[in-house]
Amino acid sequence: MDVGHITVFEMLMGALLMTSLEGHNYGAPRGACVDMVPQHNSRPRDPPAPIDITLSNTTYTLGVPITVTLSANSGKFFKGFLIQARVTDPGPNRGDAVGTFVPVDGTKQTCDFGVGLTHSDARQKTRLVLQWNPPSTLKGNIQFSTTIVERQYSYWVALPSDVLAEGQTPTSASSTSTATTTTTTSTQATSSSTSTAATSMSVSTEPQKLDTVNPSQPNETGTPTATPSSSSSSSPSPSAAGRIQQGEMTSRVTCVLMGLVLLW
Repeated sequence: MDVGHITVFEMLMGALLMTSLEGHNYGAPRGACVDMVPQHNSRPRDPPAPIDITLSNTTYTLGVPITVTLSANSGKFFKGFLIQARVTDPGPNRGDAVGTFVPVDGTKQTCDFGVGLTHSDARQKTRLVLQWNPPSTLKGNIQFSTTIVERQYSYWVALPSDVLAEGQTPTSASSTSTATTTTTTSTQATSSSTSTAATSMSVSTEPQKLDTVNPSQPNETGTPTATPSSSSSSSPSPSAAGRIQQGEMTSRVTCVLMGLVLLW
């Protein structure tokens, strides 16, 4: 191998080495989509990292975006990042990246199906406001995992956010509201039926009370209605009382006549 070839080889190796040292100025490599490691040929730093990850809500529902804010601590900055939303519930889907991010200035989508978002330049950043769109079906509780790169040998891997709980879907909420309305309507209908039945019973029993109080009140045909009471059924009628008095008088006269006969 001549000197010219050696010189070209050294230049190529030097260029590759400089690229490695400079890091990935145009976003995290696709190989980082699995373990979130930026492949900088160095060990990550231990937490805490000089950055805060805040969420716009504590739950997520279908079709409602979540705002994720990356804020560097006072006097600090970051150049690169990689963020994903991953399932935290136990089961076969644990660790899966779900949903998609909307790119903003200085960022771009990465990983399969755009489930990750990374930087597209190496400018210093102090704050990024990102929008995450939930998947088409609920996946359970999730957590945002973020790798932050301050410089080549200063980075933090898979920093966790607060847990974002699975919320109630609009369909379920509508069904619950409909069921509540149906139950309320059914209860009102039952109360109305009970009230109507009670009113009907009161109306049907009222004429009987009137007949008892006023037996001589005429009926629909104009004939007085006489409803015998317990006291009238036990007392004799006027004609029967006259016959009893006449019988008693006859008995007294007979007794007087018999006395006169005996005296004679």
